[in-house]
Amino acid sequence: MAKRKISWFAVIVIVLILFYRIVLEEMKYTKEMNGATSLHKIIGSDADKQVNIHQDEEAITDRKFEVHGPQLPTSLEEMEKKVHAIFQKDYGIREDDKMKAILHIGPHKTGTTSIQHILIQNFDILSLDGYSMPQTDEIFGKFPYSTHNVALGLRGLEYFVNQKYLKQFQSFLINSQQGKKNIVLSSEEFSKTKPEIFHTILSPLYDTRIVIAYRRFFELLVSRHNEIQKKEETIENFVPWVTKFFEGLKSVSPIALMESYQEYFDDVVIINFHDRKQTLEASFFCDAVQDMTNMCQNVKHIKLDRANLSVPLQIKEIILAAKKSKILDEEIQNIKAEVLIHKFMSESRIGVHDLPLHCISDEILEDIFQWTLKEEMQLVPIWFESMGGEARLRNDFQSFKRHSACQVKVSELLEDERWVRLFRSMH
Repeated sequence: MAKRKISWFAVIVIVLILFYRIVLEEMKYTKEMNGATSLHKIIGSDADKQVNIHQDEEAITDRKFEVHGPQLPTSLEEMEKKVHAIFQKDYGIREDDKMKAILHIGPHKTGTTSIQHILIQNFDILSLDGYSMPQTDEIFGKFPYSTHNVALGLRGLEYFVNQKYLKQFQSFLINSQQGKKNIVLSSEEFSKTKPEIFHTILSPLYDTRIVIAYRRFFELLVSRHNEIQKKEETIENFVPWVTKFFEGLKSVSPIALMESYQEYFDDVVIINFHDRKQTLEASFFCDAVQDMTNMCQNVKHIKLDRANLSVPLQIKEIILAAKKSKILDEEIQNIKAEVLIHKFMSESRIGVHDLPLHCISDEILEDIFQWTLKEEMQLVPIWFESMGGEARLRNDFQSFKRHSACQVKVSELLEDERWVRLFRSMH
């Protein structure tokens, strides 16, 4: 009986402690959010201009999204209405008083993750240069990079779309403006956000520079497929995937992004993924941003190797098929299998094109090349000419055709006794 009383007493104490911590956290957070309303100290005390982020019943209260679960909009249009309702207002900021916003929109597979790592790991240096960026304790969400949570929300995805999280983002913008801080927002997911949304959100408070990274379209296709393949085992092989989706992927290519954002923003700059005179990171922090002096000096000392050491897609497909068919043991490391396959093909004088292949059609390949040519001539014309122009690009494209434009007919390959013996010997 005594033990039972003690147990209940312990439970009650724990519950009271948890409740006390939650109350303290809410009080602290409410105080932080109320601080955003003091923007009137900058823009004047006129009541009709004062920012009030608690203007309705969905004011920020609970930061733990798990409590109430996702609140998804019924449509993208509903999300856009919420954005306009919250952000489309006159904050009273004169043009001369606006701070700078750097909006880095990717696209995917153009070095965005590396830039984001540097930003997060060097927040003190960023602040020293007069810049701020959202922190995970300011905009709570699924991803460790708060800007990804922003990006998903502005696409009408995830729980971020409810007014609570939109106002958290608004509070960050207001507090940064109030503190005379420039801001930097970096997410490849921004490439899927309508530029007019960012114009509504940023233009009243900030002079905005859009930063887009250029990477050759045919390289982007391979890299994007590899990324998706890591997450989705059931995804189609590269050839049918490209055949089906390459037209749609043009809409989020660098040139398409540049053209769409130039309709709303005057300041759009391009950084070149392929320029070896300096790292992509140095291009971003030193050239695209220009006034991050300390961060620029810091990234110049970072050594990053971007050499493409990836294994041809055909070899990966062969290994995967051999494991699925049980000819190759699942426990065999892929890297070991890759080395032995390369050795076998070299000794047998077998090239990739000696394998049974199914390839992207010549019509689609030429379309991909012409799109890449168009982008390179318009986005990085000086670099394009300095590297040998169309002849050099065509030569590099031939390498893409040899290594990525065809897939192996693995069912035929695995009927070849030479390959079966090779896989059996790896056990």
